[in-house]
Amino acid sequence: MSRLYDRDRDLPRLLPLTAEQLADPTIEGQRRLIALLTTACRLERARGLAGDWTYDLARHRALIGALAVEEARLAQREALRAALIASIEMEMADA
Repeated sequence: MSRLYDRDRDLPRLLPLTAEQLADPTIEGQRRLIALLTTACRLERARGLAGDWTYDLARHRALIGALAVEEARLAQREALRAALIASIEMEMADA
């Protein structure tokens, strides 16, 4: 992507999302978003491989970039969540 990914700007252009889906702060909401991006990437790739006239290389690249960022954000959130849980469990064990 030639410019930095901006979730609020880019996702509505890539996927048919409601405002609630876009604003969902939960990890489960982010997993659903990643599933939608994965499906959209798969469909766009299939269009390209089939030589379909509707294939859009710029859209495909934007979908791949958005998916990579969202997956990285999810991994970061899950790692932080796991660290917090481990910290709480250690504190409870010491008490």
